[in-house]
Amino acid sequence: MAALILSLLCLSVQSAEKQLNGILENSFVPDTNSFTQGNYTVSIVERDGRVGEDIIITDKQGNSYIYDADEPAYFYKIVGDKVLIDFGTGSMRGMGVYWIENFVEVRMLGYMGLEKLEDSKFFFQHPLNTREDDFIKPDCPPELVEMTRLGGLGYIENQIYYIENDSLVKTGIIECQYYE
Repeated sequence: MAALILSLLCLSVQSAEKQLNGILENSFVPDTNSFTQGNYTVSIVERDGRVGEDIIITDKQGNSYIYDADEPAYFYKIVGDKVLIDFGTGSMRGMGVYWIENFVEVRMLGYMGLEKLEDSKFFFQHPLNTREDDFIKPDCPPELVEMTRLGGLGYIENQIYYIENDSLVKTGIIECQYYE
């Protein structure tokens, strides 16, 4: 009787494993720092005593590409043959776009506040430099002006980055923003 129960349990585990493997495409593998995204396996290696992650991307042929930097870098997403890596620990951040095969930078985008990736478009709010960028300053809401005692006041522009063809659209939509 015990042998029958054990064999049924093994069949049940094997069946569950097959179902789980079908579900895991483009998802995180529990209890590991690896997951599959499209044609790639992404492995995240936590850094001892440093912020950020070392990122290893392996293609279906077994070729591995490693991103190990001294700055706080975090895997964000793979889009086509490019990888997006998020930089920073505060509200002012950077999004690096790199070719997977050699981690050569395609573009670096500064952003803060809201960001969203939809299809192969990265929507973000880019901080503007009042000395270098030419723009009309919108009026700031009184509650933000009041907060300037705790930090600074600045301006952001909603922008869209098209990852596949490396083009940037500045929408001209500018807002007042509290800076830490």
